[in-house]
Amino acid sequence: MRRFLYETLNEYPPLRDVHEGRVFQGESMLKAPQAWPFLVYRMGNETDEQFSESRMPKRHFFQVYIHDQPADYQQIDSVMALVRDAFKAAGSSPEDNIMQIVYLETSRDLDDPTLGTIMRYMRFQLILSD
Repeated sequence: MRRFLYETLNEYPPLRDVHEGRVFQGESMLKAPQAWPFLVYRMGNETDEQFSESRMPKRHFFQVYIHDQPADYQQIDSVMALVRDAFKAAGSSPEDNIMQIVYLETSRDLDDPTLGTIMRYMRFQLILSD
């Protein structure tokens, strides 16, 4: 699943043209990149749907954070549309048991004082087969 997220964010051409390969798993960053924008994805919780005892479909949540240099959020908003398009184009991934990707919400404008960036995040839900 992590590979799928990384590849989707890194290989969708219109999105890659903007971030130029600056895609990171949240906990893998040791320091802030020196170029913007960059994307950080984080895995969230997983929920068993309890539809039956023989099949176990699940929901797994994840977030994609878009960071940029202060103080104009316009580029972040443009990148967010490309992130949504990338997951829409990816659709599903049977080899990863991903049946569907659902966009849930977008955050308000945020600051990250640790990385010295402005940011917003998007939250998604993966519908997984057993």
